[in-house]
Amino acid sequence: MKRNFICAGILLLTAFTAFSQTPCDNIDADYNCFSIIAGNKATKDGSVLFGHNEDDGDFMISMNVGENGIWAEMPGMSVSDGFINRYGVCIASDGCQSKEDRDDFNEGGIVYELRFRVWQEATSARDAIRIIAREMEKYGYRASGRTYAVADPHEGWMVNVVKGHHWVAQRVPDNMVASVPNYYTIGEIDLSDTENFAGSPDIINYAIERGWYNPQTDGAFNFRKAYAKPSVLVSDHNVPRHTLVMEKLGTKYDINNVPFAVKPRKKLSVADMRMLLSLHREARADGSHPSGVCAFDTNLSTIFQLRANMPLAVGCVMWNAQGKPCAEVHVPWYLGMTEAPQGYQRMATVEEAVQNHFSDGNQEIGGKTLRERYPDAKYWIYADRWQDLLSDYSNRIGGRQAVIEPLQKALFRNQKKFEKQLLKMTPEEAARAMNEYTARCVTD
Repeated sequence: MKRNFICAGILLLTAFTAFSQTPCDNIDADYNCFSIIAGNKATKDGSVLFGHNEDDGDFMISMNVGENGIWAEMPGMSVSDGFINRYGVCIASDGCQSKEDRDDFNEGGIVYELRFRVWQEATSARDAIRIIAREMEKYGYRASGRTYAVADPHEGWMVNVVKGHHWVAQRVPDNMVASVPNYYTIGEIDLSDTENFAGSPDIINYAIERGWYNPQTDGAFNFRKAYAKPSVLVSDHNVPRHTLVMEKLGTKYDINNVPFAVKPRKKLSVADMRMLLSLHREARADGSHPSGVCAFDTNLSTIFQLRANMPLAVGCVMWNAQGKPCAEVHVPWYLGMTEAPQGYQRMATVEEAVQNHFSDGNQEIGGKTLRERYPDAKYWIYADRWQDLLSDYSNRIGGRQAVIEPLQKALFRNQKKFEKQLLKMTPEEAARAMNEYTARCVTD
């Protein structure tokens, strides 16, 4: 049955072909997401933890649950969706502008299709790298640049892609934490070390050809310095956010020597990842929402908890907060779930969502907005609360946090007990229990 879904999904990718010829949305926005990956020796429970804040403003979120896993969909968007598939492989991304100004694509190039194919096909994070390499070589990337963060229960990788056919990937060391705002973080590379690196074979020679790297004067090749758009490396929306995370992890930020990953002062839990995703800069004088890792346009915060010592259905959890992590509860969505709570999945099936992702996106159709077409979607509850908080953030956030923090602590506290029960059940019984549990959590 799952094999049939994969075959059907590959055929459904033809629905994206027309979109591949159009401009990408939100590519060059200042706040264009934030990702953090902690290796399995840097976490308290031995999981790989992958935290991601999606920064898209007021865009609907549809939580699609099917045979191939869970898909956090933003209808109509090409650079925003997050996935976990049936093998526990996760992918999300962060906008990263490059120096590249040449259009070198085949068949219009790819953007959205890259993450979708990883979701459909990848059996591990390392396999995701193979798929990204294949697609980059065949089609070329259509946008300026991007970092794809991919992880499974054993390891995490950061993949820096550049407009056209160039890319590099680096494995996050098991005992370290890697974080990415909206600039490249891969520095020196060693493509002969296939355990920890991958990339385009001509990545250095092309940089030399373009005048971005001079071996005689620049020292060791540094991908970040050679390929990144210089202004994003010093921008006010990147440096302060990255500084916040690195200082919490116990490392001083050095703008001239930004490390790919750091060893944290202590091992991280899911609660710690939530804290990192909720970090803000100093309060604003006008009382509005301060920028930070939790940004003014964050609309989905996700923590993938990926444990290799448990069955995938139970061991892989997608903790989702629809809205800002400072103002919403991260609710567990287990990989073994078979259906989304009522009102969270826009279309009846995942296949239907694939077919309508762009044609029924965040635009007016037939004189009706997305909200008018789907008035019963639960997302609008979060969107309305978000707007209410933003209207007087400094005076309202304290009361909101007094409500959500006890709920959040209870969910974390109850996790071990609930999972102990799940492990005693048949797969069918466990799936029903997961469905019911998440449904209760999102309505509490």
